[in-house]
Amino acid sequence: MQYYVNFLNDVKREMIYHTLENPKLECGGFLLGHLNINNEKTSCEVEDLYYERRCGTDCEFRFGLSYLIRALKEAETKELELLGTYHSHGQYPATLSYIDHHNLQYYLGLNKVTMVYSPAYSQLLGEFLNDKGVSNRVKILTRY
Repeated sequence: MQYYVNFLNDVKREMIYHTLENPKLECGGFLLGHLNINNEKTSCEVEDLYYERRCGTDCEFRFGLSYLIRALKEAETKELELLGTYHSHGQYPATLSYIDHHNLQYYLGLNKVTMVYSPAYSQLLGEFLNDKGVSNRVKILTRY
């Protein structure tokens, strides 16, 4: 099985600009779009974002339940699915920690994606948590 995150170009750019608003502190938001699963591949088609201008510390960002609820309402209003989350790593490399995996499963459940962007290193990576609870690296694509 192959796993993909396919961004609209403008949405990917907006996500990166959001992380650059305060590049020394972590921030985060939600990926909205459509999930397509078949026998050969799983594709998260990212069509929009939901984020608030909130910052964490230099090494942590907390989404919180109320933030998630507002994102779910926004997704419903736009007739999109909440595909997962993204957050920045400020001055640190883009890596997914145990906490990132735990938060993805705890807040969002299975068949969701999480992305990390490092403004300092210009790195973007992501993982998809499948229906068996296994994390899989995603290939990141951009469409115009």
